Amino acid sequence: MNDSGRTTLEENELSPSRLLQIGLDLDTSGEWDKALVCFERAIQADRHPCDASLKAEILRRMGHVWSKKGEWEKARNRYEESLAICEENGDDAGKAAALCSIGTVHLEQGCWEKVRK
Repeated sequence: MNDSGRTTLEENELSPSRLLQIGLDLDTSGEWDKALVCFERAIQADRHPCDASLKAEILRRMGHVWSKKGEWEKARNRYEESLAICEENGDDAGKAAALCSIGTVHLEQGCWEKVRK
């Protein structure tokens, strides 16, 4: 922790779930690039690898940030990665979240036929 008691990104011992939380806080405060760094570090954590459902959530959160930045292809790719993990692990709630997010990307791009599917 730094002098103010706040955890910094430079700390190496952070778990994927803690990195997810820091990334969510950064996303909320509009620090999208830093949020993406946190999410990426959470997925690549060596000391504390994340489980499939957590990885799927992190990928969806990355997709949300990419959507906010108007990077639709990157957003859709993260959502599709999340969807694949959820399908593989029988996570129906995760599948629903990923599909809604994919639909939102298509909606934002005006691809109405894809939204209906």
